[in-house]
Amino acid sequence: MSSTAGASSDTTAPLLGQMGTPIRCYGVKATLQVAPDGTITYSPLKPRNIIRKCCGLCVDQPEHTKQQIIGWHVVGAALESPNTLRIWYFTPPKNSSSSSSDTEAPRFKLCKTPPYVCSSGSEATALVERVRQAAAWRGRDKPPRIVAVINPSSGQGKSQRLFQRHVAPVLEGAAGMSLTSLVTQHPGHATQLLHELNLAAVDLLVFVGGDGTVYEGLQGLLTRPDWDVARHLPLAHVPGGSGNGLAHSCGLRDPATAAFAICKGVVSPMDVASVLQPPNRRLYMMLLATYGMMSNLDVGTEQLRWMGDTRFALGALWEIGKNESYHASIAWLPPAEERQQTSQPCCSDNRSNGALNGSSSSKGPSHDHRNGSSSAAGTGTDVEGQYVQIQDFPPGPDLPLLQQLGHLPLTVPQQQPAPGAITTSSSSSSIFPPGWQVMHEPCQMWSLINPP
Repeated sequence: MSSTAGASSDTTAPLLGQMGTPIRCYGVKATLQVAPDGTITYSPLKPRNIIRKCCGLCVDQPEHTKQQIIGWHVVGAALESPNTLRIWYFTPPKNSSSSSSDTEAPRFKLCKTPPYVCSSGSEATALVERVRQAAAWRGRDKPPRIVAVINPSSGQGKSQRLFQRHVAPVLEGAAGMSLTSLVTQHPGHATQLLHELNLAAVDLLVFVGGDGTVYEGLQGLLTRPDWDVARHLPLAHVPGGSGNGLAHSCGLRDPATAAFAICKGVVSPMDVASVLQPPNRRLYMMLLATYGMMSNLDVGTEQLRWMGDTRFALGALWEIGKNESYHASIAWLPPAEERQQTSQPCCSDNRSNGALNGSSSSKGPSHDHRNGSSSAAGTGTDVEGQYVQIQDFPPGPDLPLLQQLGHLPLTVPQQQPAPGAITTSSSSSSIFPPGWQVMHEPCQMWSLINPP
C-alpha cells in the first residue's frame, strides 16, 4: 500500500445533504456537511470573525468559526454517547525538520474533532456511517473485511501492543471496518493460517510484525491451490519487527501511519520472485534473497531480538570480523541486444563447462536461485542423479526464464576455465542453452546497507 496519493480538496462538489446535519458543539448551534470524498465542513449558525484575546493568552474557540477537514485526511467517526460523535482524521507534519532527509516519508498524526451532539441517536448513527462510507469504505455499502496476522514475538515483542494501541482503534472504532485478528503461536504459523484462510471472506490482509511475518504469510498465500486468486489480495504491513523493510518501502514508518494508509486503501502492485532450492523446494520473496554474510547477520542474531534493529549492525560487525568467504556460481541471461554482442568468438571459451571455482557453500538459510541467477542446465548430457527438472518443484506462478532450461543442477560442475574468462553457450561443451553466460572471474560482492 502507498500513503503518498492525495485526494481532491475541491469543496465545490455536491454535499450529502446540502443543508447539512444540525448539531451542537459545546452549546453552539451548527451544521455538519459530508462531501462524497469525505471532506467535512463544520459551519456555526452565527460565526464569529473577531478573535478575542485576554492578556494575549485566550483566543476564540474553534466551535465559533467555520472549519473544514479535507477528505483525504478523514478516516472515520465514532460515537461517544448515543447522540454524540467525533470525527477522526490524520494530519501530516507541517514542516520537516532541517535534520530530516528530504526523502523521508511523513509520519501522520491522529487527531479528533470536538464532540458533535446530534438531536437524536439515530441521526448520530447515520452521520457516523456516512462519514465512514465516504472516508474509508472505498465506495462499498458495507465495511471492508480485514484479517490481521499478528506476530507477538516480532522485534522486541511489542507488535501486538502497538497494534491494539495505534491501529485497531482506528480500523474498528473510527473506520468501522470488520477486523479479525489472528495471533501466531509458533514459527511458520502464519504460513499455516493463510494456507487455510477463506479468501472469499477477506478484502485486505494486514501483517503486524517484521518482514519475516510478511514472508511467512506470502508462503501461505502462494502455495495454496488457488494461488492465482490469492495473489490479488491486497496486503499491508504494520511495522512491528526488528527490520520493517516492506513497510518502510511503502512509506509506513510507524503503526499510526500504517493505520492511515489502510483506511485510505491506495493499492500498488508488488513484484514477487520465486526462489528454487533443489531438489524440490520452492519459496517466494518480496524484498530480497540473501546469501552468506547477509543471511548470517540476520539468523545469527535471533537471540538479540530485544535490541531491535541494532542487532543487525552488531551482526554485520561480527561477520566482517570473521573474514569468511562464501562461494557461488553465477549464470545469467542478458537482454537480447547484449546477447548479440557477446556471442562473438572472443567472448567464448571452448575449455569451459559452465562452472566457477568449485562447489558453492553457504552458512545462511537462503541460497540465491532467483530467475536468471541460479546455476542451470538443459542442453548438456543429462547424468542421472545430478539434475532436477522444473516440473519437480511445487506448482505456482510461471517461471518463463527457467522454463527455457530442461534441468537445474543439484551440484556445481567442478572443471575450471581459464582465469578471468566469461563464457557463453556458444562453447560446444557448455551446459547452458544459447545466450546464457557464466562468470568465471573471481570477484567480491559487498552490500551497502542504509540503516533506518
